[in-house]
Amino acid sequence: MLNELQDVSGLLRIDREFNTLGAYIKIIANGKIGRNNQIIFANNHFYLSLNTYLDGKYLNLYLELDSAGNIIKVLKETEGMLPTLFIAPNSTVWCTLDDIEDKELILPLSKRQEIGSVKKYRPFVGEWLGTFNDIALFHSYDSFGNKPDQLMKLEFKDNFIKKCEILKIDKPQKNKMIIQQEYIQMIAWDKGNLLHRKMDLKGNMIQERTIYVDDMELNDVVGVKLCFDDESTLIGFNDNTLFILFINSIGRITRKNLIELEATFYNILGLKIIDAENYLVSFVGEAFNGWALIKNNILAECFVGYEGNSFYKEIISDNIIEFPIRGNDKLIISGICVNKSDGYQVVIYNQKEEKELYIISRNLLPVN
Repeated sequence: MLNELQDVSGLLRIDREFNTLGAYIKIIANGKIGRNNQIIFANNHFYLSLNTYLDGKYLNLYLELDSAGNIIKVLKETEGMLPTLFIAPNSTVWCTLDDIEDKELILPLSKRQEIGSVKKYRPFVGEWLGTFNDIALFHSYDSFGNKPDQLMKLEFKDNFIKKCEILKIDKPQKNKMIIQQEYIQMIAWDKGNLLHRKMDLKGNMIQERTIYVDDMELNDVVGVKLCFDDESTLIGFNDNTLFILFINSIGRITRKNLIELEATFYNILGLKIIDAENYLVSFVGEAFNGWALIKNNILAECFVGYEGNSFYKEIISDNIIEFPIRGNDKLIISGICVNKSDGYQVVIYNQKEEKELYIISRNLLPVN
């Protein structure tokens, strides 16, 4: 029988400041803090996973925070390492873990004693896509090779895992996916254009179409809302411009520019959807990274930080979020998350400081 995870808040020092820009939280460990941080929102709280070292021992920790940025508790993982957090169909927080036998454990963060015998699975290296009805979905793609994408489908019954199934997705690979109602909508690059497909939760392709973008200056996009019968919304970039694309049911594209910077965008790191027209996006580019709030298809705020600086600057209001100066700083965004009450959190670390992690907790601003 598994033991319950214990609160180990004393392993970390947590400093908090509250100002007009929200909550600023600094997490300080005795040893190096790992960089595979992940943050999700469940049951009106944020949950952050991180790893650190104590007396040379590797530790996985889970932080539970309220929406104001207050730390509720810190739990120490005892059953495995490299966790991926996800929300089960009953709204409880679970995790996938690697164990010493190169197998995968899938466990809740609380009430582990109710699990009984623990089944071990073949490892699946992927990101949690979302949960719909009784199914939690994870997406994996081959970043450097040519293997087709895969989905791991966890089916729950009576709050326990009933079945684990791996589905292969026909090429093209490196799909960007979102769950909408009982379907998975996805886009991927195919011969220079975008292939939009709709798949059911059994892995069957229901619809597909090619969106022709040959004559557009377009580096990459991710889906905010994807559909065949109504307007789709995507966010993308090319060179130094971040923009929204609106695509109607016959494939006609309208573009709205959001941000123009002096350097080139490289990648959209994360997209967290609040609803169909409100979302948070993080990005990285040539010697910079940052995040932007889009409300009703209007840029509400955008924080950008450049290498060498110890702050992020909001490009509309010129407000500054400052971090401790270490010299030749390099601030990195390791996770973003939104809640259901128009708030968000951004997890940041400085490559020049191995023992500290920072969380910015903000409320969304109204658009005039």
